[in-house]
Amino acid sequence: MKLSTNPDGGWQAVAVFEVESDAAVAVDAFVVQFDDDVDRTSTCKLVRAADAPRGYCWFEALLDFGSGEWRAIRRASALISGLERARLPGYRLLAGREWIGLAAMQRQHEAEAMTR
Repeated sequence: MKLSTNPDGGWQAVAVFEVESDAAVAVDAFVVQFDDDVDRTSTCKLVRAADAPRGYCWFEALLDFGSGEWRAIRRASALISGLERARLPGYRLLAGREWIGLAAMQRQHEAEAMTR
């Protein structure tokens, strides 16, 4: 099975989420910690959206697919899971949950390939 999400590499949006307006500093701290936990390189960028509902900030999460597509899929899954565990005030994932499923599918495919 060959699944291609970003064959050319480069930065790609993997999630959109919201937090309470006062939580923007906590989001910055989260992304620094996430990059440190993953591999100490700048793998994730969060871009603040210009428009969001009153009292909230929306962020678009981008990941660098330049280091390999499968690795980036794992990072995307880790990012979404990490955001959910971070308990950021008012956090709500608006788009991106599919990356968790893609990573699970990838792990299953690798496990099956090892048994062949």
